[in-house]
Amino acid sequence: MGGNVVERRRHRRDRGWRVSGEFVAFLAAAVGFGVVGAVQIVDLYWLRERGEVVMGTVLEKSSGKSPSIEVRYVTGAGETIVEGTTNYEEAEVGQSIAVIYDPLEPRRMQAEDYGLSYWFPAVFLGVPTVGFLIGAVVNLRD
Repeated sequence: MGGNVVERRRHRRDRGWRVSGEFVAFLAAAVGFGVVGAVQIVDLYWLRERGEVVMGTVLEKSSGKSPSIEVRYVTGAGETIVEGTTNYEEAEVGQSIAVIYDPLEPRRMQAEDYGLSYWFPAVFLGVPTVGFLIGAVVNLRD
């Protein structure tokens, strides 16, 4: 009877979890999406909690895969900031636009017309994070 217990323990140890290349890839993707999502949610939180709206001027606009604008604005403390963002709806070079920024981190900003909803990072970054985590767990099994 004692030999049977030893055999079962050895069998349990043999079917343990194994780390594969796919597991590492899925886990890395999950961590990447998770970190980007967390950073965006933290930025949105602070803009919602203590953001101030000022007018800025669009200095540059780039199009392509990830359109962005560069905006110059003056903070409530009188500091002139030039910062870029992909978070905008409508903007043309030379146009004045409303910018919301964090007075404690004046470079944390976005165009006010973009909105401050959590749904984008939650859906477009949260869902892939969960999917990649599931993929990692599935690929962890032997």
